Amino acid sequence: MFIYLHSNYQKNLTLNDLADHVHLNKNYVSRLFKETVGMTFIAYLTNYRIQRSKDLLRSTTDNITDIAMAVGYIEPTYFSRVFKKDTLLTPLQYRQRYHID
Repeated sequence: MFIYLHSNYQKNLTLNDLADHVHLNKNYVSRLFKETVGMTFIAYLTNYRIQRSKDLLRSTTDNITDIAMAVGYIEPTYFSRVFKKDTLLTPLQYRQRYHID
């Protein structure tokens, strides 16, 4: 389940997609996911995407829009809002603070 999620996080991935992949009922997958990980599918996916974007912000000079798209966000403004909610920094502020030269 996690291999599939980690391999496809940059796509428009839904709980239905994950349930179809593992051939289980979506409600069961949702409950199993929450019991196993301690958070909902969407919370985990969002967290994973933010972690991957932090890696890219630290290690590349790619622009924010490209990074947003690379981790599964079509709308850069929404990505920035989600990123700031999680880190209390905008993606640009995060890059300025943590970028590895």
